[in-house]
Amino acid sequence: MAKKIVVCATQRCGSTMLLEDMRSAKVLGLPEEWFAPWSTAPAETDYAEAMQKVLRNGTGENGVFAIKLMANQLFQVDARLRSVVGEQEGFATNVHRIFSDAVWVRILRRDALAQAMSRVIAQQTKVYHATQNKADTHFAGGVVRGYDASYAGNTKYDFDLLLKQFLKVQLENAAWDNFFQAYEIEPLTLVYEEIAAQAPSEVVAAIAAHAGIDAPTGAYSRKLAKLAGQISAQWREMFYKDLYARKFEV
Repeated sequence: MAKKIVVCATQRCGSTMLLEDMRSAKVLGLPEEWFAPWSTAPAETDYAEAMQKVLRNGTGENGVFAIKLMANQLFQVDARLRSVVGEQEGFATNVHRIFSDAVWVRILRRDALAQAMSRVIAQQTKVYHATQNKADTHFAGGVVRGYDASYAGNTKYDFDLLLKQFLKVQLENAAWDNFFQAYEIEPLTLVYEEIAAQAPSEVVAAIAAHAGIDAPTGAYSRKLAKLAGQISAQWREMFYKDLYARKFEV
């Protein structure tokens, strides 16, 4: 078996939860942001060799490879891949070429404002994920062991910061829309608000079916806790109040 799965995401869309489900299944590769280190790689980096390392890191015991690719990584990764697949013009053409044999899974968050708030809160607290229990370990970065509802108590509401992130969410989603349209790709589209309410085994089954892989039997549990809380509810009210006061002129 040799398959590739590319999870297409935007920051704070719920993709880490999805990756946790995939990794728990043990048949859908070892997805992570394997391209993230490329952003700080030295100029003399051999990206053909770096790509082979990415493939090794993301491949599970059954030979299935998986990776998470963020929309805001597309252009930089595409530029790095030119030396691997050759100089190509077009919208993220090299990304498409390197994964021409992959199946694509897209995760969307329906509530763009909630996603924007999650970004701002994460930037201010430096907490990007939390486990439900202190004893739990996790593969994701920025993880706090054991969820404390008061973790965001010192955050500061800022309309302009929220608006900026809200618009960035739209633009990043538009980038993926354009990518799929340009290369006539029909990804499996998963909505965060829906899969968060589903059992992990249901999510795994959907991805496995899309990839043509037999889904394992059995149930899985999630270690990640949902971070949204009272602060988010307060910020939402304040954001719309400010938006109305500005008569939607931003």
